[in-house]
Amino acid sequence: MADRAHTVVELVPYDRDWPERFSVSAAEIAAVLHSARIEHVGSTSVPGLSSEDTIDIAVGVRDVAEVLAPRIVDQLERLGFDYLPGSFADDPDHAFFQTIQRTPSLSRCPGRVLSA
Repeated sequence: MADRAHTVVELVPYDRDWPERFSVSAAEIAAVLHSARIEHVGSTSVPGLSSEDTIDIAVGVRDVAEVLAPRIVDQLERLGFDYLPGSFADDPDHAFFQTIQRTPSLSRCPGRVLSA
């Protein structure tokens, strides 16, 4: 595991596209998790605030075990979300998925983080 104390976080000025990026992601997630509550959280959800270029998404579900069913994990992975089981290894009430969209011409890596 990387030494997080020495991780450089690049903050970028507020991007007016962040709400739309969330909306697109939320619609994709809702198509898989029909009854989930999907919220844009974190610094990119605050208009005008500089942030790391990562859209943080909190998803409320009745039963995390249903989200972790192989069929659902496969569907989320097809959307580009990687399931990271080690993130909440000792907590069966949470799951963590992420995607990093690498931009070839830029050093930053916009991404999406999904916590259920």
